[in-house]
Amino acid sequence: MPNPAPDRLTDVPPAAGAFVAALLADPTAPAKVLVSGGIGTGKSAVLTAVRTALREAGRTVLTRPPRPDDPADAALVVDDAHLLGDAELDLLADRAADPAATVVVSAEARLRHAALQSLSTALARENPVVALGPLGPADVHRAAAAALGVTPPVQLVRALSAATGG
Repeated sequence: MPNPAPDRLTDVPPAAGAFVAALLADPTAPAKVLVSGGIGTGKSAVLTAVRTALREAGRTVLTRPPRPDDPADAALVVDDAHLLGDAELDLLADRAADPAATVVVSAEARLRHAALQSLSTALARENPVVALGPLGPADVHRAAAAALGVTPPVQLVRALSAATGG
């Protein structure tokens, strides 16, 4: 008997679960969102789940801002957008204005970065920003249980929470 498909939401932080679940349900539909959070909060895990779902649905996925010769229907799934220049952020914002486009971007919150704010505003017209932060004890417990395959002892959950900051 074949093994059941793994739960694709296991590595996705709870705050991003609804968006990723909707994308998994219909990976061909246009989708737009900004995933924001500090270092180690799971931004890259969210984008990995998104890229995988889109590629498995046969979509072309670009992990950088679009170029003139790129397919117009390519999904843009860009990590660490806060490291991009203004011109690249403007290209992403322009694509986000297209109702048929898929643009999923992660970035650290940089409130004083005008081009990043413009991109955030363009994406927020479709979906609220997915703000990631530290996991609470219940979420650490769930993640540990999923990783270990057994219910973790309370002491382990406390140690993991203390060591990782959630």
